[in-house]
Formats: sequence, structure tokens, C-alpha cells
Amino acid sequence: MSKGFRRSFYSLYLKISMGLIAVIVTIMFLSFFFVDKLLYSYLKLQYKEQVFSVISGLDWAASGLLENKEINSLQRLTENIGSYSFIEKIRVYNTEDHIISSNNKREVGKELKERIVSEILIKNKLRSMEINFKEGRFKVAVPIKGKEYSRVTKSGIVGVLYIKVDLKGIDKLMFEYRYSIIRDITIVGVLLLIIILTLLTKKIFIPLIKLSDAAIEVSRGNYKSKIENNSKLEFNYLIDEFNHMIEQINIRDEKLRISRKKLEDYSLSLEKKVKERTKELHLSNEKFKKIAITDGLTKIYNRKYILEKLGSEIEKSIRIHEKPSIVMLDVDDFKRINDNYGHQTGDEVLKKISKVIKNSLRDIDLLGRYGGEEFIIIIPETNIEKSFHIAERIRKEVENIRYDNKNIKTTISLGVVEVVDENQHEIIRKVDKLLYKAKENGKNRVEK
Repeated sequence: MSKGFRRSFYSLYLKISMGLIAVIVTIMFLSFFFVDKLLYSYLKLQYKEQVFSVISGLDWAASGLLENKEINSLQRLTENIGSYSFIEKIRVYNTEDHIISSNNKREVGKELKERIVSEILIKNKLRSMEINFKEGRFKVAVPIKGKEYSRVTKSGIVGVLYIKVDLKGIDKLMFEYRYSIIRDITIVGVLLLIIILTLLTKKIFIPLIKLSDAAIEVSRGNYKSKIENNSKLEFNYLIDEFNHMIEQINIRDEKLRISRKKLEDYSLSLEKKVKERTKELHLSNEKFKKIAITDGLTKIYNRKYILEKLGSEIEKSIRIHEKPSIVMLDVDDFKRINDNYGHQTGDEVLKKISKVIKNSLRDIDLLGRYGGEEFIIIIPETNIEKSFHIAERIRKEVENIRYDNKNIKTTISLGVVEVVDENQHEIIRKVDKLLYKAKENGKNRVEK
């Protein structure tokens, strides 16, 4: 077991070391990448500044020489400037797009077209450039201004100064700098790795080995084993806590034995109570479920549930090809009963009518209160003719109801439809229309 612990710690140490190496190598790579980018940008900027510095001085000198027609002096100046290591070509064009001076004498007098030069002469630009360091292009052209030059009209241009830069110098410098950067970053990374691994071994790995050895002794039941504490260790607080834990284990063992017996007794008692409570909750759920779908006054189904059942019956009729019928009924002149005898009497009337209707139906038939004194009956798997007779029977039974107050007599008007490939809203609209037709035709009747 000790060897297993040792192997696991060595494996952990190796994984941490490899992770640190990966992190440091990644940091080194990213550092080189960003430094390389910054250095390349800096060198490009330096090249641009040198070129524009040459242009600003040469532009002014070339203007004076052209004004005085000192072409030979201009040629010498061009050759001198063209000797700079970073300049590949330098030319002075006249306004006819011919070369009048160049660091390559063989080009003098020739017509060598350059787009950026043409843009200066044709479009009167103050500067035209082509810069693409990746493709090795860096060309600049600026106008040489005469005495009559006007900023407003850009007139008075006596020539064009054209410079093409040699970018090989950047690549050479970058190669030299990259070697230096890689060397320095590698040295720093290796030193940093050595320092981190040394601290990791001394401050973490060795104390962990001691803790693992002590844990092995505890797992073998040797609760007397303690770790020798060295105040120089960073883990001394953890070791003190470990030793304190060993001292508390024996005390807690006895307490746990006593607590276990009490827990077993309590568990048996709790299990019994849970069973009783579960049974009560089951009964309560059934009760609440029934309340949720029942009309509080008449104790029949409420509007929400009866409409849900109507939707279910429509779906069922599509599956089994047996169409249900729907009956909607309304108590005639119910408002008169409320007005004459009071709402409490009206409630008793609705209760009695609901009870009579429910007793007249089969077990599979569904009765629900739609609202106020309106009711809906769902008669499954029954055609319109049979449903009409059922509705007529219900009408007669309601008409024959006798109340404590002999002055109260009730009748109902009914509409009956058979479901034929219709949705819930269409059915309700159709049966409601038949109900009101019964009302219009004298009440106390059934319309189909």
C-alpha cells in the first residue's frame, strides 16, 4: 500500500512538472511571437521614417536644382542619396514623365512608367505610396514643388521624386534579432522552470510524502502515529491539524458507537412516520385533485375540466371512428328565480337540477357546469338520434322536479350536436347556437 501511495505521488509530481513545462513553453512561444511582431513593426516604422526623412531633404534640394537647371548637380545628389543601403532606386521625373536623374545613370532620359508617379502628375496628389512588406514592395512618390507652387490649386509642380526601398535589410535584421530573442527567452524559461520545480519539490512534494506515510498508518488502524513537525516546513499547520485529528479519532469512535445505536432506533421510528405521512399525502393529493376539477356549488365537473374532456373525446373519436354527441342546456328564466326567491334558493335549484341530470346519465357520460345556469353533457360513442332522446328524457325529468317551495317550477332548453370532424371551439359555437334556437322557439325544448 505504501508503494501504491508513493507511485501515485510520483505520478502527480510528474504530471504537475509536465504541466509547468507546457505552460512555460507556451509562455515562451507567445512571448517570442509578440516580441517578434513588435520588433517587426518597429523596424518597418524606422524604415518609413528614414525614407520620409530622405524625401523631405531631397525634395527641397531637388526643387532648387531644377529651378536653376543644374541637372548635373541633381544627378550627383541622386547618386549620393542612392548609395544608402536601404534605397534600391531613386529617380527624379520631369512633368513629362521622363527620368532626368537616377542613381542608375543608364535610366536617365528614359520613360519608365510608375503608377504612383503618374498619380502625382495626373491627380495632383501630395504623396503616393505602394507599401506591402510581405511582398517586398515599398515605393514612394512626392511632387517637387517650384516657386509658383500653390497649396490651393497644387499648381507649380516641376517634377516628381520617386524612391523604391530595399526591404532585404529588414529580413536580415529580423533574422539576427530573432536568434537573440530565442536565446534570451529560452535561458529565462529554463531558469524559471528550475526555480519552480525546486520550490515545488521542497515546499509541497516532500511534506505530501510525509503526510501520505502517516495516512497509511492511520488506514492500518495505528491511531498513535504522529508526524514529526518541523517548523521550517510550509505544511507545519496542516501537520499539526493531522496530529490533532489522530487524537480526536479515538474519542469520536466511542461517541459514534453510542450515536449509531441511537440513530438506528430513530431510523426505525422515522421510517414508520414517513410511511404514515406518505399515506396522508397520497390521500390529500387525491382530495386536491378532485377539488381542482369539481364545481364548488353543484359538485359536478367544472368548466375547465369538462372542456379538457371534450378535447380528449374529439381525439378519441378520430382514433376509434365513433363520434360522441354534445348537449348544452340552460335553465329557463333562472334570473326570475334569483330575483323572486333569492340567490340562496337559486343555488339550491342548481344543485337539485345537477343531481337529477347526473342520475339520468350513464357512468361513461360526463356532466359539467359551463357557467352560471349553463351545463354541458358529453355522451361518448352515441349518435345524434340517441342523444336527442337522452336530452328529451332529461328535459322531462327536470320539468317534473318538485321543490320545497311549490311555487318554483323549472324547465330547461337544450341543444344537441354530433361531433363531425370539428374542433372544440366550432362544436361549442354550434351547440350554443342550437341552445338559443330552443330559447327562441319557446323554451323547454330540445333542438338538434
